[in-house]
Amino acid sequence: MKQQIDVVTTKLEALGGIWQRAAGAVTWEGIKSTIPELQFFWEDLVNIFSQPSVQDVSLWFRQLFTSLSILLNLLFIALLLIALYFLLAVTLPLTSKVLVKKQKKYGWQLFVNSVATLLQFFHDHLLDIFIWASLFVIIRYGLILEIGVRAKVIFYLLSIPYLCYIARAFILFYIENNKKFISGTFQARLSKVLQFFLFSTIIIYFFREAFLITTYGRSEIPTILLAIYSIITRASLVFLIMTKELIIDALPSRGKIWNFAKEQIDHYYNLFLVVIIALIIMSDPFVGYGRLVSVVLQGAFWTILIIVTFWWLQRSLKQYSAYIFFVETGEGLKERFSYAKTWYALFIVLSFAILIGVTALFLAKTWGYPVSFESIRDFFNFEIVPVRGDAPGEIISVTPRSIMVLIAFIFGGFFIASMFNRYVLDRIYNLLQVDMGVQNTVSRISSYFIVIIIVVIGLSRVGLGNWIPYALGFLAVGFAFAIKGPADDFVAYFIILVERSIKIGDYIRLDRIDSEVSGVVRKITPRSVILRKKNSYNLIIPNSKITKSYILNWNYARGYLAFEDMKIVVSYDADPIEVKDVFLKVLEENSAILKSPQPIIRITNFALNGYQFMVRGYVSSSNVLNQWDICSDIRFAVTQAFKKHGIKLAVPVCDVKLESVEIKKTK
Repeated sequence: MKQQIDVVTTKLEALGGIWQRAAGAVTWEGIKSTIPELQFFWEDLVNIFSQPSVQDVSLWFRQLFTSLSILLNLLFIALLLIALYFLLAVTLPLTSKVLVKKQKKYGWQLFVNSVATLLQFFHDHLLDIFIWASLFVIIRYGLILEIGVRAKVIFYLLSIPYLCYIARAFILFYIENNKKFISGTFQARLSKVLQFFLFSTIIIYFFREAFLITTYGRSEIPTILLAIYSIITRASLVFLIMTKELIIDALPSRGKIWNFAKEQIDHYYNLFLVVIIALIIMSDPFVGYGRLVSVVLQGAFWTILIIVTFWWLQRSLKQYSAYIFFVETGEGLKERFSYAKTWYALFIVLSFAILIGVTALFLAKTWGYPVSFESIRDFFNFEIVPVRGDAPGEIISVTPRSIMVLIAFIFGGFFIASMFNRYVLDRIYNLLQVDMGVQNTVSRISSYFIVIIIVVIGLSRVGLGNWIPYALGFLAVGFAFAIKGPADDFVAYFIILVERSIKIGDYIRLDRIDSEVSGVVRKITPRSVILRKKNSYNLIIPNSKITKSYILNWNYARGYLAFEDMKIVVSYDADPIEVKDVFLKVLEENSAILKSPQPIIRITNFALNGYQFMVRGYVSSSNVLNQWDICSDIRFAVTQAFKKHGIKLAVPVCDVKLESVEIKKTK
C-alpha cells in the first residue's frame, strides 16, 4: 500500500513540475482584471484631454524665466540640436553614397544597400524625425523642464499614429530600393510582416509607457503587453522565415521518409504553422509553459527516434534472417531445411513482438512512466475473463500469461513434429524406399497428431482441461467440413465401379465435344480419375465431377466407331459422280477403314464455290486413339487422287460489283 502511495505521489509531483508555470508569468487574476484596469485608464485619459493645459504652459514659462540657468541650458541645447541637425543633413547623403559605391566593390549588396536605404530615408524625413526625437528625449528624460504627466501621456499617444505613418513609409521605400535583391513573392510577405511587427512595437511600447505613468497601483497590464510583444516578435520571425517553399527546399530530396514529410508539409502547412505558433506562445516566459513545451518536444523527438529505430531493426532482422532459413540458388531462394518457411514466419512474428515490447518500455520511460518488473508481472497476470476449471466449482482466470503459455505449447508442438519427421520418419523412408506421396501423407498426419496431443497437454497445463472435449468437438466439426469433398469423391468412386460408365483404357471427353478435358483413362482411385492426354501429360479429375458431367466415351460400346466427318468442297467444274468414286476408292485402299459398315459419301450442300461433300468412314474400336492419324492419311490420299484425276478443290469466291457514277461538272 505504501509503495502504491509513493508511486502516485511521484506521478503527481512530476505532473505538477511539468504544468507549473514560470515565476514571472502572467497570472490568471491579472488577465481577469485587465478590463477593469483599462476602464480606469480610459477614465484618466478622458480627464486629461478634457482639462485645459493652460496651467502646464504657465508652469513651463515660470520655470524658464525665473531661473537663468534653465534658460541658458535651453539655449545651449537648442544650439546643439541645430548643429546636430545640419551635421546630419550633410553627412547622411554622403554616407549613403559611399555605402552604395562600396557595396558594388566589396559585395554584401543587400546588407549595405539596406543601410544606405535607411540613411537616405532619414535624410528625406530628417526634419520631422529630428523634431520628434528631440521632443522624445526632452520629455522622456526631463532634460530642461519638469514635464507633467498629462503632457507625457498626450505626447506618447500622439506619437503612435505619427510613427506608424513613418514606419509604413519606410517599409515601402525600403522595398522599392531593394526590390532587385528580393524576389517578387517575398516582397509582399516581407511588407506585411514588417508592417505588422513595427506597428505592434510602436503601439505596445507607447501605450505601455502612457499606462505606466497614469497607474498608481500594481497592475499586470504592462507585463501582459510585454508578453504580447514577445509573442508577436517570435511569430513575425516565423512567418518571415518559415515559408512553405523554404521548408520543402531545405529537406533532403532522397528517401521515402523525406518525400513523405514534404507531402505532409505541402498539404498541412497551415496546421503545421499553427502548431509552431502555439508552441512559441506556450514557451514564452510571460506565458510560463516553457518546461511543458520542452518536455513535449523532447518526448516527440525521442518517440520519433525510437519508432524509426524499431522500424530499421525490424526491417534488418527480416532481411538478414532470411539467409539463416533460405539459401540463394540460380532459380531463387530455397529452404535450408524442412518447414523453413514456417520457422521463418514464426521468427519474424516473435522478433516483432519482442521489439514491440522493448519499444513500449522505452516510450513509457520517455514520457515519464517507467515500467517496473512488478508492473510487467501484474500485466501478465491480469484477468481477461474467468472460465470454469477442471474441479467442480473451480474458476480459472484466463490471463495474458496463460495465453502465451498455450501459444508456446502450440509452437512447441510444431517444433517437435518437425524434429520427429526429420530425424525419425525420414530415416524410415530412406530404409524402406517409400513413395513420395505416401511420405507426404504420413508426415502430415503424424504432424497434426503430435500438435493435437501437445495442445491438449497445454490446455491441461493452464487449467483448462475440461475444455478439451469442446476443442475436439470443434475440431471434429471442422474435419467433417474439410472431408466433405473427399467423401463425395469416395461415394462417386463406387458409382463408377458399379455402372462402369468409364473403364481403364477408355478414351473420354467431358462436357462438350470440343472440350480440352479429354484423354485415356489410366487409373481410377477412390479420390480421382487420372486421364492421359495425347501430348503425354496427365489430368487428375475428382470422381464427383465425373459423375456430374456429360461424358463422351469412344470405347463404351465394343465394335466400331466413325471418325469425325470430313467436309470437302469441290469445284463445280468437276463431275460429282467421279468425285464420289475417288472418295470410295481412297477409303477402300486404306486398311484401317472397315468394309462393313460401308463408308458414306454425300453431297451435303451446294456452296457458293462448289459441291460440299461429307466423307464418313468406320474404324475398329481398337483404333480409337489412331483415328486422327487415319483421317490425316485419308486427306493426303484424297489430295493425291484429285491431282491425278484433274479435280480441283474449290477456293473461296467473293463477287464485287462496281457501279458507275456519273459526275456532273458545275460552273
